[in-house]
Amino acid sequence: MNVFPLFKEVPYREWTKIDEEITFQFTDTGHILGSAAMHIRILENGESRQITFQEMWADTEM
Repeated sequence: MNVFPLFKEVPYREWTKIDEEITFQFTDTGHILGSAAMHIRILENGESRQITFQEMWADTEM
């Protein structure tokens, strides 16, 4: 199964609309070259909430 046609390029540092209530953007995190955070805004019952995802891998055995 080839899933690559399902991918869509989105602008960096610009809000992208998924639907009328959900938007997201990618931004730099600054701690690792090329790393990014994903910010998701959800509008529900007239109230806006934002969630940010940022993953950082670390070697805990050091």
